[in-house]
Amino acid sequence: MNLPVILCTSVVRSSHQGESHGGAYRIDLESEVFEKVLDWNESTIDWEGRGGDRGLRGVIKLDDRIYLAASNEIFMFDKDFNLIKSYRNRYLKYCHEICQYKGFLYITSTRFDSVLVFDIDHEKFIKGYCVRARGGLLASIVRKTLGHRPVFFDEFDPESTKGPVMADTVHINNVYVDDRGIFVSGRGLPYLYLIRKGKLTRYGRVPLKTHNARPYAEGIIFNDTEDNRVVIADRKGRIIESFSIPFFDEDKLIMKGLPNDHARQCFGRGLELSKEGLLIGGSSPSTISVYERGISTPMKTITLTLDVRHAIHGIEILEP
Repeated sequence: MNLPVILCTSVVRSSHQGESHGGAYRIDLESEVFEKVLDWNESTIDWEGRGGDRGLRGVIKLDDRIYLAASNEIFMFDKDFNLIKSYRNRYLKYCHEICQYKGFLYITSTRFDSVLVFDIDHEKFIKGYCVRARGGLLASIVRKTLGHRPVFFDEFDPESTKGPVMADTVHINNVYVDDRGIFVSGRGLPYLYLIRKGKLTRYGRVPLKTHNARPYAEGIIFNDTEDNRVVIADRKGRIIESFSIPFFDEDKLIMKGLPNDHARQCFGRGLELSKEGLLIGGSSPSTISVYERGISTPMKTITLTLDVRHAIHGIEILEP
């Protein structure tokens, strides 16, 4: 079984101004040869917070174009990674993952608790969906009882000024779309939610603080980031199968003395499925792992650096 060529993005956590704080890498999983095709190094970065404006995030290949997300901008490149143009919106801030479906990009805007829809052909943001935690006394009681707050759902026009105010209450970090609708998940959401025909419903339960949750067969697959594993579960949250994220000897790590809120190893983020059914996951320090169903450990790992600050973010298959 030949392994695909992928494109992955990285974010460098706890980096300093003047240093590279992320980029994009082309990796041949079969030969294990990789190259850095883009280096995100910009002097006008907002350095507040853990992720902030640093690094490149979600990535999509569509025909001969590649779309890459930064915090508040979507970049379009040609196949040789020459920048063609970029797109911004007043409601796009702290973007994480992006998804494409039938001519539209679906973009998470974490700082607005939202998903934005971008019409590729008409180069226009056409729709916004806000999924936000409710406040108030009742919400506080629910949170103490269940560990999370109830959510509020609304649609808005991203070209207007009447959208949501800036807030990050549930940390939306992933979106996936198919014929059933728009699937949304986040670190502060205990469910993978489905948006369909203007309504928000619960599709299945996931742990808090997960990444890359999406439907898989009859259940859900996700990065269980807190427990350092990739998980396939049923829609009630019961684990069907799990896969371990590589752990490195601490003596081999670079910049290992940083606090965990800035950088730690085994931080699982980035997840893709090959046509052959292999699972391709990302973790820190920047490592790509390939998993096969029925085997809990990776069949292959490729580590780009042992600097623990470097964390994989998005993964996209370039060539089958």
